[in-house]
Amino acid sequence: MADLFEYLKWRSDVPFSVAPLNDVDNLVLAELAYSDFSGVVPSDGRSLPVAEVCERFFRIHDREEIRKSTSFTGKAPLLMEHMVKGGRFGTMQLCRYVDNLDEEKTAQMSAVTYLLDDGTIYVAFRGTDSTLVGWKEDFDIGCLTETRGQLLAVSYLERVAEAFDAPIRVGGHSKGGNFAVYAASFCSAEIQDRILGVYSNDGPGFRKEVTEMPGYLRILPKLCKIVPDTSMIGMLLTDKAAQRVVKSSASGILQHDAFSWLTERDGFEPAEPSDLGKLLNNVLASWIDGMDDHLRSSVVDTIFDAFEATGADTFHEIAQQKWKSAEAMLGYLFKIPREKQEELFQLAGSLLKNSGQAALTQLQELLNGKEESNSSGYEQPSFLGNVGALNLSGKAAPASMAGTPYRVICVDEDGNPVQGATIQFCSDIQCMMGKTDADGVAEFDEAPGSYIVHLLKVPEGYAKDTTEYEAPAVPGDLTIVVKAA
Repeated sequence: MADLFEYLKWRSDVPFSVAPLNDVDNLVLAELAYSDFSGVVPSDGRSLPVAEVCERFFRIHDREEIRKSTSFTGKAPLLMEHMVKGGRFGTMQLCRYVDNLDEEKTAQMSAVTYLLDDGTIYVAFRGTDSTLVGWKEDFDIGCLTETRGQLLAVSYLERVAEAFDAPIRVGGHSKGGNFAVYAASFCSAEIQDRILGVYSNDGPGFRKEVTEMPGYLRILPKLCKIVPDTSMIGMLLTDKAAQRVVKSSASGILQHDAFSWLTERDGFEPAEPSDLGKLLNNVLASWIDGMDDHLRSSVVDTIFDAFEATGADTFHEIAQQKWKSAEAMLGYLFKIPREKQEELFQLAGSLLKNSGQAALTQLQELLNGKEESNSSGYEQPSFLGNVGALNLSGKAAPASMAGTPYRVICVDEDGNPVQGATIQFCSDIQCMMGKTDADGVAEFDEAPGSYIVHLLKVPEGYAKDTTEYEAPAVPGDLTIVVKAA
């Protein structure tokens, strides 16, 4: 299975005069934009060869630390090690690096321009970084027809187009893809005429009204949207661009990592949208369409206010102190007005309802397809699990509904039930929340597995408990003694 690094090993010696820029080249350039070129690539009109950029970059940054990175984009600078070796990217120059972060206006926009050997330029917009500001703007894209970051992207593209009299390509990964499409849609018609192509690599779409504006419709024939077969981020909101679906070595949300996309000689390994991908597309579309503007905006503000209550600036910081962060967020959410809490419950309930309805619709389509084709080899899609877990109400039933649930029982030192304790019940991939009832019991209908339990909040008069408790290997009871303060 070949990724971007393997592709560069194969093709870095093939100049653009022999094999023109392709979809994989686009992604190489889009991913390289995740590199922190501060103090390396000039922000003015001066340009530097990629070999000099590579040397300067690794003079400042620890190469081995980058190799050890486990983030989606942390290894992006290592692309330069292969790019400098051949005729394809070896003569490329980089210029006009910008990195704007405006916490007050909730804007994060970073971009760099590449001068390619074929006489064209590629304007690359960086996707979301780990800052809360950057992620808040991602959510704002679904609430607003324009964000501050999108407007900065338009301005950046116009400045670059004015500085260079050359054909232009524009692209980015994730939010960078959204910015690329937005900038190309709302720059001048003269610049649009110079644009050869616009690449959104698993980038989210837009509010519907944006895709009906003249500038978007004018650039639409030049848009190329590349998504993995189980795309989630790229399925958000509206996008009229034709999609190219590619195979990934990852699964689920991890397919958003473009380094997992599989390459061939001159392109990506093609794929069809997976059953799970189709389901998620239907779920997310109906869920988002069912929210009015006020609800969208209010819920986004509430969620990010909760994140900010942790005192962290990035999601990395939140993850480093996950239990402390969870406690701070829950403390904030318990204090917000009742109507804000109800909005969150309404949103969660809507998502569950749409998930169940979409799964049933998808199953019906698959079964109908089976009847029409008279196929005898039909297999139930893996994402549906046991069909018996879906009931006709359209809601997904818990995997262990037919058996015993996990029960977390909180008692005081005299053995009396403790009501109102907040329990966090976590697997490796998700956490559930519950509150103990009058009998001191919180139930979790989950399949047998490995779970960690935390006592996140205790009623007044009891002592805080930061112990990690391990649930039984099979559904059953876990008793926690809550000590007096």
